[in-house]
Amino acid sequence: MRNDYLNLRLFDSAASPASPTRPSEAVSEEEEERRSGRGAFPLAGEAERSESVLTRVRAHRSAAAQRYVQAQTETWSRAAEALSERCPGFDLHAALADASFCAMLRAGVPLENAYFALHADELLHAAVCRASRQAETRVAEHIRVRGARPGENGLGSGGGILVRPDVSRMSRADRADIARRAARGEHVKLHL
Repeated sequence: MRNDYLNLRLFDSAASPASPTRPSEAVSEEEEERRSGRGAFPLAGEAERSESVLTRVRAHRSAAAQRYVQAQTETWSRAAEALSERCPGFDLHAALADASFCAMLRAGVPLENAYFALHADELLHAAVCRASRQAETRVAEHIRVRGARPGENGLGSGGGILVRPDVSRMSRADRADIARRAARGEHVKLHL
């Protein structure tokens, strides 16, 4: 069903034998006459033969055009399925409603490139929003993990090592200061 819809939307004018599906298949009337062997002055009995040859050429060209159309729509169908996996918002029927999209496909632009070219702003906006949400989630997770982690040495505001005064390393002035404080009645504690 999808291929039939593609055929109708993209090759609607290709069904008539007068319009070729590709520019390389376009052949003028004179060229057809030259290829079929018909000259400007056909001989007797040759007219019927050239008409039958011309009919066979047109039938062959029509069959080739149908094969081309079928192959092209299958290619586009596969590309549409792959694109819908990458971009969940992609809808082939909605895209085919756009005349610019159909014109780009007929011109030979790959389906994915045509969709990205026409919807670049929307896709960029969606990517930015998605990246923003992911960044917020990562930051929140980082904060949550750091809050649950025990404190490490050296990260606190206090020193990691407790330093007590050593009497053997005190200067004469330090010992005299401790003696004065003790003489005034202050309780001085020295840890050994």
